[in-house]
Amino acid sequence: MMNHEPSIYGADGDTRKGAAAYTPLALAFYDLAVLGFSNSFVWQCASQVLLDFYNQHISDKHLDIGVGTGFFSIDAGSRRPRRRLHCSI
Repeated sequence: MMNHEPSIYGADGDTRKGAAAYTPLALAFYDLAVLGFSNSFVWQCASQVLLDFYNQHISDKHLDIGVGTGFFSIDAGSRRPRRRLHCSI
């Protein structure tokens, strides 16, 4: 199970308020909405196709920054040596 708690050590009050929206339930809904619905029906590209593309093009020197749960980089990390830093914001 992934840790969906935002790491906000040392963050100011505004940052903490913004990060508070990213609860485990909200992130689970995000994955369902984006990976399950949006990719397939809006973009007409299944998440598995995107994941395969991502895994083919990721390197040991890769930084992935974006909103979300880190689905693609976490999956790729389970298949590659642990020599890189994972950062989802």
